[in-house]
Amino acid sequence: MLSSSKFIVALMLGLSQLVAFSATPDKALSVSDFPKGPVKMIIPFPPGGPTDTLGRLIGQKLQEIWGQPVIIDYKAGAGTVIGVDYVAKSAPDGYTLGMINSAFVVNPSFQKSLPYDSIKDIAPITLVANLQLAMVARPDAPFNTLPELIAYAKKNPTALSYGTPGTGSTTHLGTELLKRSANFEVVHIPYKGSAQAHAELLGGRLDLVVDPFLSVMPYVKAGRMKVIATLGDKKLPNTDFALVQETVPGFNVNALLGFVAPKGTPSAIVQKIQSDIAKVMATPELKKRSDEFAMEIVSSRPEVFEQFIASEIKKWARVIADAKFEFGVYDGELIIIDECMTPDSSRFWLKEAYQPGGAQPSFDKQFLRDYLETLDWGKCAPAPVLPQEILDKTADKYREALQKIAGITV
Repeated sequence: MLSSSKFIVALMLGLSQLVAFSATPDKALSVSDFPKGPVKMIIPFPPGGPTDTLGRLIGQKLQEIWGQPVIIDYKAGAGTVIGVDYVAKSAPDGYTLGMINSAFVVNPSFQKSLPYDSIKDIAPITLVANLQLAMVARPDAPFNTLPELIAYAKKNPTALSYGTPGTGSTTHLGTELLKRSANFEVVHIPYKGSAQAHAELLGGRLDLVVDPFLSVMPYVKAGRMKVIATLGDKKLPNTDFALVQETVPGFNVNALLGFVAPKGTPSAIVQKIQSDIAKVMATPELKKRSDEFAMEIVSSRPEVFEQFIASEIKKWARVIADAKFEFGVYDGELIIIDECMTPDSSRFWLKEAYQPGGAQPSFDKQFLRDYLETLDWGKCAPAPVLPQEILDKTADKYREALQKIAGITV
């Protein structure tokens, strides 16, 4: 028979185990019936784009499989860093998922400091799909194929410009890789999104746009744009558009779409989520959408996606290093980064910003403001909204700085 003191100790141990068991969230007790509550899906992009459309569709189908709500939570900004950081710092229990695109594998080399480690803080779940990219021009462009474009660019150095949804995007870096692989030059003009680049192309102020085919498809079908080439290694469904690799052997650049979770999420839960997403991607509706979105469904296993991420981070690190993107400070006040303004693109903007007349050309400050707002301020400069007094103060220094990096006198 237990003494009173031993009985009390045993009772306390038993109660502590019972409390610990009771305090454990019921949703974390079993993998077979995961999930037992709402799952949050973090989308690090603004609502309305193709990635958002796909994410919401996948979330809806997962909700049907799981019988639990899948809550879409938009955390856009800083080139997807804000959303990915939220995922990295969430509880590793499978109830917070993050959707990623190619920015995830570019950011470690492109951004000098990240609030998370892309390898140590994130658990890959699955590469859902590869999204095809296309290079397009206006129908009246003096070239119809990539070889013709390259020949034209070599005869007319820096005469051509191409637009992308932003500096550091796969469309930007993929085109830089193409330029180096085929040894020709076109000037990169970054925009705040696809719509602005499309408008500039259609308005005749831009020669090319590189964008996911999904974004330009309506214009191509309407005859307002023509496809010069697609950047992936497979033909788009129901099309005969040329591949870049037909001209540049081995070239292959796609935009990835995948899902990740916080590091430390139990492997069994990660495997179950991947399996359920694969079931979603195999449904007739998603297969139909994949053709509409110009996507190649992959649904890779977690370990395969992990290897793919590591290889892509290394690939883009080499591209960025080769491009010699560098930080620069002018006169201790204005920050200029060559990844945003190359000498050629500076010439383009200087030409547009200056209005000749009188003894000295005038400097269009409103154009400067508009231009500054096209840059990715997470990488390029102090603040996205410049008060008029700061704009006035820095206009002359900015002009001098642009002249310095462009190597011209206006």
